Parts: sequence; structure tokens; C-alpha cells
Amino acid sequence: MQLKVYTHGSGTWKESDRVTVGAVDGWFWYPLTGSHAVCEFSTSSSEPAPLAVSLMITPSIGCSDPVHYVVKQGKVYAE
Repeated sequence: MQLKVYTHGSGTWKESDRVTVGAVDGWFWYPLTGSHAVCEFSTSSSEPAPLAVSLMITPSIGCSDPVHYVVKQGKVYAE
């Protein structure tokens, strides 16, 4: 699962960075396409912007622990 960051400039949105959330191929496709796929997502408009995301592992297992990042000048860094 990838988290993509976009920045706005000159009237358009442009992808500025992306990061893989969790292990590569570490998610099951079915739970991530459901209505409760994103368990937690939080960010801020501050600079740098804290960011946290938690995703559904499976309905029986529940949600992953939140993964924390920080976005600085359009780039994502693990926290």
C-alpha cells in the first residue's frame, strides 16, 4: 500500500512524494477495498505536518498499529 503526497502550485496538484506503508506486499487486497479499510488517518496543515495512518489487516484481526510519518516541504519521512 502506498501513501502519496501532493503539493499545490501554479493552479495544479502534483505528486511530490510517496512511501510504502508497512511491508511490501504486506496487505490483503480485499480488506483494503472495503468501506472500513482506513482505520485512522490524521494530518495537519502545519510545516512540518505530522501524519498517522492505520489500515485494516482483516476484519477478524482488526486494524494495524498506526504508522507515523512527517511531511516536510512535500517529502515524507518516517518518524
